[in-house]
Amino acid sequence: MEPYERIETSSALRAAGFTIAAREPYAVRDDLRDWFLYCGKNRPELYLDSRVRAGISAFAKARDRDEIERGVARLGSDIASGRIAAVRRKYAWDGGDYMFTVAVRQAA
Repeated sequence: MEPYERIETSSALRAAGFTIAAREPYAVRDDLRDWFLYCGKNRPELYLDSRVRAGISAFAKARDRDEIERGVARLGSDIASGRIAAVRRKYAWDGGDYMFTVAVRQAA
């Protein structure tokens, strides 16, 4: 977790009368069975399949279909050229993709 995210979340929770009791990072795994926007983090080629995109609300409900098609074409090119692998290496981070936070309301 980036320090600014920790501070921002902690500050907002404190302002609302909560304290953080626990945090647990979660990393998107390769063997997911459910499709959601980040499901292709480790397998970006999944997004090239229109059936997969149809099951992901961010794609299925997007108004600008041309933008989706342009993005998919660019992703396909980036996968074929190896650029996507280079970008993934450059931005690799082992702090998790999501953070589950348990917050407890402070006694009044």
